[in-house]
Amino acid sequence: MGKGNVMHVRTLLIAMLLCLAASSPALAGGSQAYYNGMEGFRMGTGPEPGFYLTNWTNWSHFARYNDGNGRRLKVTAMADIEGDQLAGLNRLLYVSPWKVLNANYGAYVFVNTRYVTLETFAGNVTDGGVSDLLLSPLQLYWHGTNLDLRSGVDFFVPFPDGVGANAFVVEPLIAFTYRTPVK
Repeated sequence: MGKGNVMHVRTLLIAMLLCLAASSPALAGGSQAYYNGMEGFRMGTGPEPGFYLTNWTNWSHFARYNDGNGRRLKVTAMADIEGDQLAGLNRLLYVSPWKVLNANYGAYVFVNTRYVTLETFAGNVTDGGVSDLLLSPLQLYWHGTNLDLRSGVDFFVPFPDGVGANAFVVEPLIAFTYRTPVK
């Protein structure tokens, strides 16, 4: 490994440690603003330079109510709660051919929509609309032979009269994808 590669690895390790040190639960109950897992195991891999529009659609059904530790609540008023949620995550991503720290620079914006129907002992409630906006003006994508790395910072901005967490959140992001070499 050459001296230049050692410097890049050292810089990446320092960036990873800073991101880990800066991250902490910011919302009540330790919840997060980001829909983790939507991108899957290739989250650390960035696309080639260009514009990309991606949509993820998620439907979920729930028939119980848990507290922040995952235990079922035994409150009588919440015992018979049931519902459905439909979420649409729309991302406009731009990856530039410009290099910053030997990585491709990128930026994106998420516009999330969510519709929820609750069936309770008191009747049915339906709500929906635009959730919080996610703005990411800085994403860096490093591409290796078997290892890709992504680092950046996300800003969650409350949407007026939205159905999201309604909290301003700054979330550092670091992800990697390792592909086992094919022999």
